[in-house]
Amino acid sequence: MRKLNQLAMVLGGLAATAVAMAQDVGRVISSTPVMQQIAVSRQVCSTQQVEVQRPNSGAGALIGAIAGAALGNASGGRRSDRAAASAVGAIGGAILGDHIEGSPEPQVRDVQRCGTQT
Repeated sequence: MRKLNQLAMVLGGLAATAVAMAQDVGRVISSTPVMQQIAVSRQVCSTQQVEVQRPNSGAGALIGAIAGAALGNASGGRRSDRAAASAVGAIGGAILGDHIEGSPEPQVRDVQRCGTQT
């Protein structure tokens, strides 16, 4: 009986191995490729030169106002006249000093601009 059991176990193992190694074979009748376009976003950057106008320092107007007030004070006769002449001289000197100072040269800077491109 013992040999019969061993033989049954060996035959059972062979049968299980044969089933595990079986292959299915078939013929391909048609195939259809599945393709799809997908938009991919990317960041695109460029460097541009931009002109930047610098503001006036105000030094010309300040120096002109001081000089104009001093000239007005020196040219006025009486005390009340000197005060008015100083005020007019300060205003005129500030306008003239600002005009003489002029506007500074524009400055050129590199600016990086980025955007998303699909």
